[in-house]
Amino acid sequence: DPRALPGYCLVRAETRYGRHRFFGRQCLERDFAGYHRLPNDCRVRLITRDGARSGFDPGCLRREGYRVRR
Repeated sequence: DPRALPGYCLVRAETRYGRHRFFGRQCLERDFAGYHRLPNDCRVRLITRDGARSGFDPGCLRREGYRVRR
């Protein structure tokens, strides 16, 4: 399935506003062949204690027809 995202790319990050889940950009770039087709509208950038993290919002991707491959 070309819209099945690897579940292990779904990570949690602590921000000053609480815990957020997102698909890590580097993991998807490396392990999801359709990375270049992911919708730009679903991109997120989070500021954590360890610095900025970028990736994709899971709810947004779900609405766009993507799902998690376990």
